[in-house]
Amino acid sequence: MFNNKVMSGPTFSPDGNWMWNGTEWIPAPPKEQVLPQSSIDEVEVSNVAAESGVDPEQLTQVAPYFDENKDQILQQSELQQAAMSISNDPNVPVPQQPVVPQQPAMPQQRAAPMAPGVPQQPAIPQQPAAPMVQQYQANQAINVQLLKNRFFPTVKLIVMINDPVAGINEQVSFGTLARTFTSKLANGMVIGKLPLQGITIFSGAQGIITFPNGYSYNVNLNTGLFGMVKGMVITSLVDGRTGMYNF
Repeated sequence: MFNNKVMSGPTFSPDGNWMWNGTEWIPAPPKEQVLPQSSIDEVEVSNVAAESGVDPEQLTQVAPYFDENKDQILQQSELQQAAMSISNDPNVPVPQQPVVPQQPAMPQQRAAPMAPGVPQQPAIPQQPAAPMVQQYQANQAINVQLLKNRFFPTVKLIVMINDPVAGINEQVSFGTLARTFTSKLANGMVIGKLPLQGITIFSGAQGIITFPNGYSYNVNLNTGLFGMVKGMVITSLVDGRTGMYNF
């Protein structure tokens, strides 16, 4: 049994050490990292709640726990993750290993002073290192294969996403009826929301998708005539690998 909330907060594990984020169990944030209700933007919460199909009052209670970058401000992606934790019930068991607290950094030891009378050698200036360009092997690339792309009766893109590094090989759809593309797996599981980046559907959409194994990606959709998707840029939030595809 999980500690499910009723209009009161997120879903926690029975021991209170883990919190459900819609796709996986993550360490529950300490109380001092939970934002006060006064920091919640009610308009932004209402918009995300409407797009995600969740109760805005419940989202208001859950959202303060999702300040993932600890900047005291709830970003739209953090609100979307909070909404996903409400709409997707836990479907994986709670981790058995205990949460390991972060250890404080050890203070650096001061260097011992030089013995008197010993002249110090002048430091040899180091040459700046040449910038490194990270390259990935072909078997490490994020591959996207187009399966279906339509604009009537509704805009819908279906692709096969393969990431051998993350162990992902899933059929993913992106469909919209309003101002947000909803991303789903073939089994109907919602894995992300991509709001439009402008006033019209021609402005493109951007958002985060998270697979059941916990791997997350930033996805940009380039839209054209009738809102049909013309291209996709997908970037791993784990290691920064990026794939660009035109349809």
